[in-house]
Amino acid sequence: MRSLESTAEPSILPGPVRVVVRSKAQCVGDPRLLDFDCGRSPATAEVRMIVENLYSGDALEQTVAMLTDDGTGELLGIASVRVDGNAQIRSKSSTPWFLRRLAGNPYVNVVARDERFRNRLLCDGRTRLGAVLVRAAVEVIEHELPDGPTPTIWALIRRHNLASKRAFRQLAFYPHSRSAENQQDVFVRRAGRVLPAAPESGAYLPPLSSRQMEHLTA
Repeated sequence: MRSLESTAEPSILPGPVRVVVRSKAQCVGDPRLLDFDCGRSPATAEVRMIVENLYSGDALEQTVAMLTDDGTGELLGIASVRVDGNAQIRSKSSTPWFLRRLAGNPYVNVVARDERFRNRLLCDGRTRLGAVLVRAAVEVIEHELPDGPTPTIWALIRRHNLASKRAFRQLAFYPHSRSAENQQDVFVRRAGRVLPAAPESGAYLPPLSSRQMEHLTA
């Protein structure tokens, strides 16, 4: 996970943001992914690779929440989840037991906002894009698994990425332990946790499937 916040005074987006849910197949060739600016620091290399693989079709199976400007359709950030977990980590013999146990649960694969929208607040004047992207990831999992309570969800966050950790904590993720293999902290959201109230409807429009989006624009 990459850093999502800045220490500078934040600016406020002029209108609401909307979450549009896309499958892996629906992401292929999306020009907004091609233009997505995740930065050029070493910490963003993995994010850049995932975005490029989504565009090309080489990505692993996942569901992507695209956070967009509701007025312009411009892509502000993405949150992708692997509802079936992370099989690659689970299959490695060197993976610690606690992480192998978690690995079959829904996994937040990436949360990233476009560098051009660094340090922005929603038009409610208080909600950061980072927190909204983490919320979108949880909401996508709730949409994908509608029967029963939300299962345990987990993510890996770089050790010094304090901004991302704050964003995840706001949505009830807590630090579980560290994985020496991945050099990242394991953050977990317990099964059955209820999401806090969403930002007011004038600022945040929750996930829509691509089919719903097509109906709105028809």
